[in-house]
Amino acid sequence: MDKHCTRSIKNQDGSIKPFYLKRNFKYRPNDKFELEIIKSINPFGKTPLSKIWLNRHMVWQGEHPIAADAQKVKVIADPGYQLIRK
Repeated sequence: MDKHCTRSIKNQDGSIKPFYLKRNFKYRPNDKFELEIIKSINPFGKTPLSKIWLNRHMVWQGEHPIAADAQKVKVIADPGYQLIRK
């Protein structure tokens, strides 16, 4: 079994171990974007555990029915993604 799958997310006392996320969002032309999420075990990102890279695009749906001056948007998953475990 993959050693990453057997790691506990809880401490011995049952409390959840902390983890930290860093996000890098890049908006591209034609309503496309890339999102990179890095999970680390420390708040400064010095020890990354995994990285997820997502490729998506948006379809604008018009005005939001509740939030003034906001727009509804549909986010569609494109074929590109990667998961890298450290």
